Order: sequence, then structure tokens, then C-alpha cells
Amino acid sequence: MVRKNLFMDAGRKHPDEHMVLTSDSRSLHRGRRRSARTKVCRPCIMWFEDTPEERVQGVMLDLNPYGMRIRTLQPLEQGARAMLQMMRDDSFSDPLSPPIRVDVIRCEAMRNGFVDHGVKTVIETIHQEGPVRVAPLSPSRVPRAPYHRMHTADYTARRMGKRRG
Repeated sequence: MVRKNLFMDAGRKHPDEHMVLTSDSRSLHRGRRRSARTKVCRPCIMWFEDTPEERVQGVMLDLNPYGMRIRTLQPLEQGARAMLQMMRDDSFSDPLSPPIRVDVIRCEAMRNGFVDHGVKTVIETIHQEGPVRVAPLSPSRVPRAPYHRMHTADYTARRMGKRRG
């Protein structure tokens, strides 16, 4: 029986849109990672906030809720904060998601001329302006369930007979 990957068909807008995900049992969990990484193959674009016109094209190789590994042709500055946007197609023209902030944690040159980058997702806090007013909750009145009596029949006297005991 072939299992269908739920992530592949969810919210597809284009027929050529695809994302390769593996099951959690085959995800990578090595070193000091907080959660397992899931293999993907998704085109993405990275740029620095001070120079948004200089965009670097890459491919996201694996991800988890805290970070991801991205392969590019040119190295990025380690320790820098960048913007990352996943793309829907290989021509890097149709965005899939809004950009997110990431920190470039590591850069590792590969033998074939590519550079792997480990990036950490920056989770931004939402600040609320002004005091928060909490409405008091009134105690709810749960209607009492009607009292039901269960009647059971005693069949032991009939089975045992009058003289047994």
C-alpha cells in the first residue's frame, strides 16, 4: 500500500508545484538539534535587509521549526541577519510564502562548488500597545443531570435453585 504524503496535495495552486518531504521516521536528527530535520527540495531567495537588490538564489535542502539548510553558489556572511523567501517555481519568479528573518549560523563549502548554509529562524515577538483588559468570567451554571436509577434483575436465585446454597 502506497501512503500518500499529506503535504504534497495541501493547498496546491499550480500543477507543477511540489515539495519533497519524508516521513518523520526518516528525518535527520543529529548533534544538538532540538527537533528532527525533514528533507525538502524548495527553491528560495535570500537577501540582506540593507541591500535588498542583491538577491542570492538557493535551494532549501532540509528544515525544522527552528532552522534550515540552504545550498547556494555563493557564500553568505556568517552571523549576518538575512531575509529568506521560499519560491514556488524553479525560475524564482513566483513567491510561495512571505519573507522571514533568519540568522546565518554556519557556512560550509562543498566539494562541487556549492556552499551549504545553516540558518536559524528568527521568531519575532508581537508587542501589544496599551494595557490589556481581561473580562471577568462569570461562573457558569451547568444544569444538573436528571437522576437515573438503574434496575438490575437478580437471576442468581433461579440458577442456583432453592436447595443450593
